[in-house]
Amino acid sequence: MKQYLFILLILNSFCLAGFAQQRVSVKLENSKMFELFEAIEKQTDYQFFCTPEVSDSIIISIDESNADPLAIIQKVLNNTDFQISIFQNSVYIIKYRSLITSLPGSFYRSSYTSTEDYNLPLFERETKATSETLVYDIGNPNNPSTTNVILTGIITNSKTGEPVPGVTLLLETPRIGTTTDAFGFYSLRLPSGRQELIIRGIGMKESKRQLMLFSDGKLDIELIEEIFALSEVVVSADRVDNIRSVSGGLERLQMRNVKNIPTVLG
Repeated sequence: MKQYLFILLILNSFCLAGFAQQRVSVKLENSKMFELFEAIEKQTDYQFFCTPEVSDSIIISIDESNADPLAIIQKVLNNTDFQISIFQNSVYIIKYRSLITSLPGSFYRSSYTSTEDYNLPLFERETKATSETLVYDIGNPNNPSTTNVILTGIITNSKTGEPVPGVTLLLETPRIGTTTDAFGFYSLRLPSGRQELIIRGIGMKESKRQLMLFSDGKLDIELIEEIFALSEVVVSADRVDNIRSVSGGLERLQMRNVKNIPTVLG
């Protein structure tokens, strides 16, 4: 079974208070679960997200008036393996697990050791990108650019922490690219909006980063070294025996050859 992990923003307390005031009246007999979702969606701001395993296979009979819609859903799912998770006006129903709907209080403090930087708005903080699947927000979402934005940053080796020069950063559509300098620094002008950045470097594993570009910003990137595994090499040769004697420095002469040697001074 596929596993899903949702990391969502902190719930707004005012929104939660508003949800508690929503009431519904529902009467269904031997109906599928999706009919209950539709009835609640028509009377409230809720939207339901689940698999057909939930919406089509669960048969219910229910008669409730002026009731809390979430209490109705929870009552229906009490004896099942499905769990409810709520984010703002969205309701997610997943088997065996619930969603993470808040971030730990130490989340940003562990990433940013400077107290001054920790107090900055999220869009003004420097971000170090290590994941290929997360979408990194760049710039101020409250004042997005309608044209191009300038993305800058430093690319480092994830193992050594040293800057990596000569790394290519490429946007395929439209085709825009640049390379890092001797200090691993890059600067790239990109269209605003959702983009995918391709990163290639000698000795580094090719990687991608998913970006949502609102305005000018900084994105430091860590790359992983690429290890090449060589195939086994076997060196062999045939034995050649050139040794005729084990007596070093000895030369044997025939007597007839000795007689042919000229005497001194003739």
